Amino acid sequence: MTRHVLASQPQTLVGFLKSIGGLQDCSELRARDARRVWPGLVNNKRGLSLDYAREAAAESGFLGEPIADAMSNSTVSDFLDALDSHPHYRTRDVDRLAAWQDQGAGQAFVDAINDEIAAIEAFAAQTGFANPDDHEWMAAAAQIALDDPSLEYDDALERAALAIYRAESERPALETAPAETIETPALAPEPIALPVFPHIAARAWRESQGLSRAKLARWIGFSASQIQDYEEGARRGKKKAEEAVISDAAWLRYGLACAALSAGLKLPF
Repeated sequence: MTRHVLASQPQTLVGFLKSIGGLQDCSELRARDARRVWPGLVNNKRGLSLDYAREAAAESGFLGEPIADAMSNSTVSDFLDALDSHPHYRTRDVDRLAAWQDQGAGQAFVDAINDEIAAIEAFAAQTGFANPDDHEWMAAAAQIALDDPSLEYDDALERAALAIYRAESERPALETAPAETIETPALAPEPIALPVFPHIAARAWRESQGLSRAKLARWIGFSASQIQDYEEGARRGKKKAEEAVISDAAWLRYGLACAALSAGLKLPF
């Protein structure tokens, strides 16, 4: 198994200078307000002069490559320019710096989407709009909400459910080897199971067929208003909650009418 090693932050010039004792106070550092800008850098007990610090920085690769040229040709002015460009890194640490920054950006995204998932789960549990334990649904809705912060959570959840339904309906069936033909006694048909979110599935199917509600109504004997009720998951305009519920039997009749249209079936009488 390949072991993934996280990239560590490369050392900066200021960090390097602190590790070797810091810098002695001088007019150049006071002009830069170094004690406030880089706390801990100025150290009059163990600090180096600017020229010794320049040499140490060049030897460690902070003033460019090749090292020998940097040590021979760099000046205190070059050293101070590098200090002014904080955070300043070694030339050889460019790839490591990029890996560390990418890693940080990736972690920031993970943190953001985890926070959004937690918020959507709380919304779903509080409102009953969705099942907060459906982790695929919650994660998809969180991604949609992050991509479009103007969306309300119920809209993000509905879009996510549509996307999941479409992905599942377009997934190719697994190929299986033909089974041996075995004569078995005739059994009663299994009851038809409704999808978890039949209203979302109904809308997605109609849109996939390129049908308006009015056109679908002309073919299946349900009114456009009834079709809207099915696609919103409840009978609108009902004052009592129990009257607004669409029963499984009603869903079955509607689903079979749509299935007959999809299969091109005609009336059997």
